[in-house]
Amino acid sequence: MSKPAKDVKFIIYQVLYIFVIVVLTIKGADLDLTTVLASDKAVPKTYSDSLKAYIDSLESLGLVPRVEFDAVRNLDYKMQPIVDIRGMVRLGDGQVIVNKSDIRTETPIETTEKPIQDKQIELKIVQPTQYTNNTIKNSNSEPLQIYADNSLIQTIPANSSGAYQLKGQSAVKFVCGNSSKSVETLPNQTQKLTFQSFGAGSSEASLRSLQAVVGWRVTVDDDFIDQIDVKITGSVKSKQVSKGIYDIQLALCSSKDQFEKMFDNKEAPYSVSFNVVTTDKISGKTVSQQRAFTFGGW
Repeated sequence: MSKPAKDVKFIIYQVLYIFVIVVLTIKGADLDLTTVLASDKAVPKTYSDSLKAYIDSLESLGLVPRVEFDAVRNLDYKMQPIVDIRGMVRLGDGQVIVNKSDIRTETPIETTEKPIQDKQIELKIVQPTQYTNNTIKNSNSEPLQIYADNSLIQTIPANSSGAYQLKGQSAVKFVCGNSSKSVETLPNQTQKLTFQSFGAGSSEASLRSLQAVVGWRVTVDDDFIDQIDVKITGSVKSKQVSKGIYDIQLALCSSKDQFEKMFDNKEAPYSVSFNVVTTDKISGKTVSQQRAFTFGGW
């Protein structure tokens, strides 16, 4: 027998061998070869196609030997080892066995977002004072919020100046964008009164001479003098010479007759007093003092 004929015969045996292996895998070893199915009970073509796909899948996984014969190169055929496929899951319609090496698992690309760095805003804050109007300039591109003891009291628009009033709050927090700064408040000192005598008189002084000159100078001392209200009462006239400074002049009688009627049955020396009352418009604190002019006659 020629070599090509032997090759063909070998291929036929090999195909039959594969078929037997597949049938044993599917049906098991308990076969009844005496039963012959009628043509109407033969396996439909769809099942045979499924069987072919199953065999191809087993072959791709290396579970059945693959026939690789090269007649031209006259290479000896080498059987691939048969893998025990008992216990394999039977495939249904449309199911195919695939090599693990053919399955590509895509590793999800982890995208790490760079954290957005907060823009730090420079806050130039002057320590605020209680019971007054504090001014501030917001040179930033975002509004400036002002909290006093955790309560919002004012908002200064971007690139603007403004004022905020404090009462007795102990701390103020400034918030602009992602930046914030907290500072303690300064106490507001109570106003003070100072009196300077220029011609307050004596027991021998005349009323006419006292009324002709400034008798007292009153100075109101306060860090926020504009919010101090000053009231001077009595038989005097006052003149404000500068902020917080007042000159006091006696203005009691315009004539001797008026003097005699006023002081009839009274013994010299005579005394006339006046009052100075200062009130803080925001804190409500009040400071008052009294001074007097003294004279012995008209």
